[in-house]
Amino acid sequence: MSQHTILLIDGVNFAQTVKRLGFKCDYIKLRDHMEKRFGLARAIFFNPKLPTEEFSTLTPMLTLLETNGYQLVTREIKHFANEEGSMRTKGGNMAVEIAVNAVRFAMSGGPTDHIIIASGDRDLLPAVEAIRDRGIKVSILSTKEARGKALSTDLLKAADQVIDLADMKHIIQYNSSSSTPKFVHKKTAQA
Repeated sequence: MSQHTILLIDGVNFAQTVKRLGFKCDYIKLRDHMEKRFGLARAIFFNPKLPTEEFSTLTPMLTLLETNGYQLVTREIKHFANEEGSMRTKGGNMAVEIAVNAVRFAMSGGPTDHIIIASGDRDLLPAVEAIRDRGIKVSILSTKEARGKALSTDLLKAADQVIDLADMKHIIQYNSSSSTPKFVHKKTAQA
């Protein structure tokens, strides 16, 4: 088992995929399972946020993740009026941040030998190809079973493997009666 695996989670894409599969993810169980199976060096959660967001419904979850071994990367969503005067948003897609971080790990010359990307977004295809060109294994954590656009066919073909969430449901499913204790500080080793 490698001790040099990086897990990069596209928070919005991952949550939509899990929802399509019909369950809620316990992110602590997810991190623990990935740590046991792959020897995580780092787990990073990418999520957009509103510019005025001091507290939202996501705040407790993000705090829980941060205090339980996840590094958080956020970017503010920008609101603007288009030419017709309708309000639009920009900046909710975290693919650029995920791609840049993934390529940085691959190019660092450090011990990273496996990058797991929890997203099925085709925008990540160039990053996956660049990482594989460096001889680093790339796995996609998504599912082939979910309806809709959960996993890009091109991304599926480019990755070394797909870790199917449907197969992990019984391990990572949130269960309020027997869930992992909240705010138990367990830091993943830093690479």
